[in-house]
Amino acid sequence: MANPTEIPALGQALGRLPTGLHIVTAVTSGAPTGFVGSFVMQMGLVPPVVAVAVGKDRPHLDAIRSAGHFGVSILAKGSNDLMGRFFRKHEPGSGPFDGLALEHGAHGTPVIADALAWLECRVT
Repeated sequence: MANPTEIPALGQALGRLPTGLHIVTAVTSGAPTGFVGSFVMQMGLVPPVVAVAVGKDRPHLDAIRSAGHFGVSILAKGSNDLMGRFFRKHEPGSGPFDGLALEHGAHGTPVIADALAWLECRVT
């Protein structure tokens, strides 16, 4: 464990690790659910494999497991407004997908229509 006096320096160092901007999506109870995926990485090309880190106490993990598929929408730099939808709290009956253009993968997984690219992934 890091010394508490070193945490700001540790945060600065970790902040320099390259990351992308991703929205990870799935369907739960017939409705889309999603979150900003900070840790999405390519694990292999043939066959194509990606890894997504999801906290074990997050409700999104149950949705992904239940659906058996999930989407990864790769966002353009400067997509702060779009990402902000998934960071902020919403009133009951509303959510980050309200008014957002979606496409659906072959298994019905919702993905962001305006993304640079998207993947529909199978849970293994």
